[in-house]
Amino acid sequence: MTETTSEIVDEMVASYRRQIDVEEAGGGFLFTLPHTLHDGTPVVLYVEFDGETAQISDQGLLSDHLDMAGVDLGKKQISAAWLQIRSSVGYLPALAAEDWEISAFADRKSLSSALYAVADSAIRADGLRVLASQYRPKSFSERVVSTLGHRLTVVPRAVIPGKYGSKRVVTCSVGVKHVNYIQAVGASDRMSSFDHTISLFNSSTIPPEKRIALLQGPVSKWENWQVKALEDVSTTRFEDGLGAMVDELLHAEAA
Repeated sequence: MTETTSEIVDEMVASYRRQIDVEEAGGGFLFTLPHTLHDGTPVVLYVEFDGETAQISDQGLLSDHLDMAGVDLGKKQISAAWLQIRSSVGYLPALAAEDWEISAFADRKSLSSALYAVADSAIRADGLRVLASQYRPKSFSERVVSTLGHRLTVVPRAVIPGKYGSKRVVTCSVGVKHVNYIQAVGASDRMSSFDHTISLFNSSTIPPEKRIALLQGPVSKWENWQVKALEDVSTTRFEDGLGAMVDELLHAEAA
């Protein structure tokens, strides 16, 4: 029997829906969509409902990703391109959305279209990585992976097990007998890095003692409430204690 165009579209829509993972997170939901960035990182969006409206945000996923790639969103031309991409979503931004978020404010009936629009903008924003300086210093994440890799078994951009089968990526995992998942929390855009780390670890099934938030710089660079919030979901360490942390991880592996 010959399929109609309508039937083919219905099959495609049904297949797309089956590839979407949804899990509760805080007062809303995390949607893991069948879209990925250039390195395979899945596009994960946070959705919070208020009556018949929905707030949708990437929670700084892309700005954090670009920062790790060495893209300076503070530069005039890059900032203009970033603003254009954020504005091209086609919806009003989420209420109280920060400049480093790609977001949308939509009614519930338009949720699927709004999700797709934010995801599409996120993928286009990923293209800004080509604007990274060719000869740039290593990012904090790269320095962390390099330092750990000298003495420990490291898997860069490791997938951390999540609730309801979600698959999200952290800076790296370390160890073989005792695996720990580490997220480098950069200081160049503290709020973006903080929100992204909270989102990553809140949705994980790994025990908090096996989730390590490694903050760039000394404790004085960070607000006390940020440190406390990270301590609620992880073991929190600072860059100046990286050497001691490596020693502890080595000791645990040898035990």
